[in-house]
Amino acid sequence: MPRSNPRRHIDVLAEEAARLLAERRDAVVLSDHALDAAATVKRSDVDRAIAFYREAVAGSGLESLLDGPAREDERDG
Repeated sequence: MPRSNPRRHIDVLAEEAARLLAERRDAVVLSDHALDAAATVKRSDVDRAIAFYREAVAGSGLESLLDGPAREDERDG
């Protein structure tokens, strides 16, 4: 019966540890800087949202909500 190679066993444990660390790293909350970078809203994001809204409300009478300032009856108090 061949002797087990302790080096191979260590290598297997190291690979498993590296895999587990990578999984946990993905579950960690982002730093403040990374969150700020990820939360940046670009003009193209706003344009896409407006286009989506206009397409969604087309023909419903709600199209004018984004056309300009609120009318007197649309303002709060």
